[in-house]
This record gives sequence, C-alpha cells and structure tokens, in this order.
Amino acid sequence: MARLSSPSVHRASEEGHGKRTRTQQLFSMRKCSIMQTSHEAEVYMSGPTNAPGRTGHVPSFCVEGSFRRRSCKIRNSNGEQVARITRKKAGAAALSLTLAEDVFSLEVQPNVDCAMIMAFVIVLDRICWKPYTPLMCSS
Repeated sequence: MARLSSPSVHRASEEGHGKRTRTQQLFSMRKCSIMQTSHEAEVYMSGPTNAPGRTGHVPSFCVEGSFRRRSCKIRNSNGEQVARITRKKAGAAALSLTLAEDVFSLEVQPNVDCAMIMAFVIVLDRICWKPYTPLMCSS
C-alpha cells in the first residue's frame, strides 16, 4: 500500500457509460515535518491562491496533535476548533478501557460541513499510515 505525501481531493462527475472524470479540486492536504511546524497536517482549500508552499499563505485548516494516536484537533484558519478526534473508551468512568487505535470518536462542531471533515479524516488516515501489527495473544 503506497503512502500519500500531499494528496488532493477532486469532485468526480459521471460522463455516461459508467465513466467518471475528475473535475474540480476540492482541497489538498500535506503532512508537516515536526521541524517545520507544530501542526501534523495542513489543508489548503481550492482556489487560485491556495497552494501548499506558497510564501505567506495560511492553510485553511490545520491538524494539531497526533492523528496516529487518535488524539488531535482540526482548527480553521482563525484558530477555532472545528472538530476533535479522540480514542474511544468503553466501560464506566472508574473502570474505563481505552479501545484500539482504529476505534475513535469524531466530534464536529455545529455549522461545520461533516462530509468535508470526514474527507479530511480519510486522507489523514492515508498520509499518517502505519503498518498493521497484530496483537499477540496467549491461549
């Protein structure tokens, strides 16, 4: 499975006969280097001036924290938190058990496009990919 370093997401349209084509680019996302910034990833929405690496350009959204550990926040360009990802827990508060990393909660703030945030999560899962390591069980 190939890792994506700076993927872009496009809206697809159907031409007929089952053929699909890319039309409009919706956004691009890039994983940040820890040396560059404290953000794990940056999202640039489509537009003529929105391109990763543009001098002085502010990303439309930033991912802070660690997506791999399912503990991060998505903030808009104003710094407001629009979504949060946390590891899911099971059980009562006193006997709480943290579930596996692939079981998480996504909390999206009111008036934020849930489909767009879910698209961010899917791309984050691809660019923050790590190989599957099965749990060792004893019988």
